[in-house]
Amino acid sequence: DLEPICKRLQAETMPGLLEQAGRLIEQEEFSEAREILRQALQADSANTQARALSEQVSVGLKRLAVRPRVQLCLEAARTLIKDGHLREADSQVSSALQLDSQFQPALQLRDELQQQLKRLQLAHDYLQSARQKLMEGLLDEAAELLAKVRELDSADQQLATVEQQLTDARQQQQSRTVLRD
Repeated sequence: DLEPICKRLQAETMPGLLEQAGRLIEQEEFSEAREILRQALQADSANTQARALSEQVSVGLKRLAVRPRVQLCLEAARTLIKDGHLREADSQVSSALQLDSQFQPALQLRDELQQQLKRLQLAHDYLQSARQKLMEGLLDEAAELLAKVRELDSADQQLATVEQQLTDARQQQQSRTVLRD
């Protein structure tokens, strides 16, 4: 009877097939890995390692299928970043990550974008504090905060307005000092 010999040969070739499939998965050669795993599962349909690798192949093929849409989202995000629309860019990056949560360029862009958004939020907070200090008449403290805003976000549209208000307040303060003397 040839069946025991056939089983023994299949058992001997299984580790090699699984190793080869694993290498192909690492190289994102999912179609080739799928074919090898089909052979392995034909030989032993209960092999848990072959089943697990087959699931990895399915996930990898799905990721590759959505890659063009992910790339489009990232391109849109980069354009929005260049145009200064960071919140909209963040939305595009989130869409890309919903399609493929492990795509490294999307993860990197998300991290960079989060850093930029934090920096802008800090600049906004400093600007609000500078306004408050200006209203309280604490002009030197307001000037220090405005310097921090300029360092973080020199393109802030409100920065010039508050700086002008500071200049006006200093001139008024000097005028009052001259009139008192």
